[in-house]
Amino acid sequence: MSIYNALDIYKSNFSKLEIIRYDIKVKRTKVDKSAGVIIGDFILTFRSEADRSIKSSRGNITWLLRWRGHKWEIEEINYKIHDINVIDE
Repeated sequence: MSIYNALDIYKSNFSKLEIIRYDIKVKRTKVDKSAGVIIGDFILTFRSEADRSIKSSRGNITWLLRWRGHKWEIEEINYKIHDINVIDE
């Protein structure tokens, strides 16, 4: 699958969610002269357009960074979802 198709699917999936809260806890960072990595945990609370239930997902997130010009840029984002739970309203 091309990156453009993957991005379209990713955007489409997120456009069908009402993001209620998105928290990230940074656990580790490592930076050298031109590259870096940030590792953390995330919790995303959202309402699905399909069934209107409120759900929460949690997992790990990693950013790979690259120093370009005079700033850090995110080169890649990786995440792994551990679970998704329905939240009682």
